[in-house]
Amino acid sequence: MNATSVAVLLVGSGARRSRKLQDHLKRRGCDISFASSCGEALQALRERHFDLVLSEFRLADGTAYELMPSLRGTDATMFFSKRVEAGCWWMSAIHEGRDCCDQPGMRPAQFTMRLDKILAYKASGKADGTGPGPAADTHAEAELQKNLP
Repeated sequence: MNATSVAVLLVGSGARRSRKLQDHLKRRGCDISFASSCGEALQALRERHFDLVLSEFRLADGTAYELMPSLRGTDATMFFSKRVEAGCWWMSAIHEGRDCCDQPGMRPAQFTMRLDKILAYKASGKADGTGPGPAADTHAEAELQKNLP
């Protein structure tokens, strides 16, 4: 892992099988870890810091909502996917440690654009170890929201 790597936790029974998402994250230099259940994810979150958590909504032993308390008050961002008839929708859950469940769901292409902006933003503060900080985050989130359809 290099100094600008964004630590990502992929959660769910299909996390290891999501090659397209994994390849996308690897091309952007992310350090990817996996958890197949809510319990495994909670353990991983206790053991290390993750910048980004991407979880299936329904997990073998609970739901993605159960991960949210572990991320509140941190600089982590979390999205969960919800399966629908033809694919999935991505929902915002936590942004930089604050709940944001009131955001609209995103189709995969919309989510990919938003994900790229978040990864670039998170990596930009890691080179000097300072991170972007809450004031910068508020501005970045406002910019991200302007670009959503």
